[in-house]
Amino acid sequence: RTEIYQISDPNNLSTCIFEDGVAWVTVATDDRIAGDVALINSLGEILYFKADNNEDESLMTTPFCNGLAAVYYTNERYQSTPEFVIVNTSGKEVYSSSDENTFLSGCDANGNFYITKHDSGFDHDSYFLYVFDSNLDFRELNIEVTNDFSKRFSSTIGISDDLLYFSDYYGYLNLKKKCWFSGGISDMAATASNGKTTVIENRGEYYLVSSDFLGDVTSLEDIGSLLNKGRSINVSTINQRNDIVKTDDSLNIIRWYYSSWREGSFYREYCRKEDQYRVRYREYLDTDGNVIFEFPTFADGVEYTGIDDFSGDYAAIYLKGVDGNQYVSIVDGNGKAQYDPIQIDGDEWFSCGGYIFVYLKSDDSFDIITPEGTHKKLGDDLSGIEKAKVIHTGKYGRFKIAVGAGYVYYCKIADTFSGRRKSTYFSVDGSQQISELTANYNSDDSLVKNDPGYNTVVNS
Repeated sequence: RTEIYQISDPNNLSTCIFEDGVAWVTVATDDRIAGDVALINSLGEILYFKADNNEDESLMTTPFCNGLAAVYYTNERYQSTPEFVIVNTSGKEVYSSSDENTFLSGCDANGNFYITKHDSGFDHDSYFLYVFDSNLDFRELNIEVTNDFSKRFSSTIGISDDLLYFSDYYGYLNLKKKCWFSGGISDMAATASNGKTTVIENRGEYYLVSSDFLGDVTSLEDIGSLLNKGRSINVSTINQRNDIVKTDDSLNIIRWYYSSWREGSFYREYCRKEDQYRVRYREYLDTDGNVIFEFPTFADGVEYTGIDDFSGDYAAIYLKGVDGNQYVSIVDGNGKAQYDPIQIDGDEWFSCGGYIFVYLKSDDSFDIITPEGTHKKLGDDLSGIEKAKVIHTGKYGRFKIAVGAGYVYYCKIADTFSGRRKSTYFSVDGSQQISELTANYNSDDSLVKNDPGYNTVVNS
């Protein structure tokens, strides 16, 4: 039999970007609107399909790292349930588990999946950590973790080769010392790392710490001692020298991030006291805490209303003109504006790779401003945008968009199919659109595959 699937509202927007030539999509049919997921290639061919057969749970997917990704269920409390599979980019299942005492707890950027097994009895109740790595090797780490950690999938920040930070738990896993430790939100947390330098937040202040010093850390107290022994830079106390920051005493530093713009650089964001979620300004610093980049100034009365991080070769700037209208432009790595600020009249906006997407609520579309300052629409040639990656959800969920690896994924609220939103992939060169998928099934309802080893599964 043959089935036609409509790409629909994604369960996990971040996995809709093509990685290693494949992407995850959520699909629906005329008579089925459950959150089934499919792995597709850039031709729109289905490589793997997983039906959502649990009414009270949702199927979730992870991005591909080192050629592997996972599909797992979560319940209404966002806890992962004991049923998951790990697949490769060919759609082959390489690991599968439905054991009620086994949970998928996290994965890292190297394609390692951390799996927790619950062992309980008359005199014990423990959770031990295992790893399934990119070499398809399943092994025990001999590390005991907490109950809360085991039952909720978490993204990770690789602080160093041996130390991982699990952001959903404020927890640290030291593979070298074989230990797990955690702290509350009011204690310390790693907010960014490039593998060499890590940003540590400690009670509202931010420190740059060499990742080399963190390999032997086994507790929050160890991190605290690093901060107090001159092995870090308290970047929260660095004087701001930019005139825009100096002259506006309502701007506060709210958070720090590692930047992909320049090797080893970090940026800090500023916002107004009355609006802590709207970034007004950014400063870029090196690992010694020196300001290395400042944005351009404009005529008196022109005010910055927002700045995006560098995406590809450019960063977008948002300005309020003297006339009170909203304007946009982009700057390069030397701080030079690429065109005179252009007035926009949209409901919201974001940038990617030098392109600025302005959402027009009136007709549920985008006015896309190119790096040259011209205007285009989705489906036009947007060459150059593939150098960058962005994931963005519109206000009130009225659209979802993901850009990367040669495609723009777009899901809009006004276009529905059997009760679910429709989604479409647009190739950045304007030559292709993917919104429907065709799947051919064998008589036993298995997906027709060319790979004879497709259903080979490694079980723990």
